Amino acid sequence: ATGWAMENEIRRIEEVTSLSVKAAASGRGVRIEGTITRYVPELNQVVVQQGEGKAASGIWVGGVRPEGIRLGDRVKVEGETGAGTYGNILNARVIERLAAGGLPKPVMVKRRAELMD
Repeated sequence: ATGWAMENEIRRIEEVTSLSVKAAASGRGVRIEGTITRYVPELNQVVVQQGEGKAASGIWVGGVRPEGIRLGDRVKVEGETGAGTYGNILNARVIERLAAGGLPKPVMVKRRAELMD
């Protein structure tokens, strides 16, 4: 653990994704725990998800190249919000592996409208 802490830090991915682009670009402090649902080390691509099913929220994480993580691992990510090309992102200073785990169950989507529910 880094001991890093910030007052009013964000703890939920959906709080980051719901920020305006301007607010995300301001670099608000973030400390989240979640599951690695995408990891492509050679492209430095990491996606962390909180929750399962339709209540799940996910976010692209950049900033550091994590070592020793795998798909499904539980991690803690500390960093700052950022504005990405397609949505808000998390610029990580630290990605700490908490435990091995499994991927969340996939959600069956029958119609496009269900994605928005």
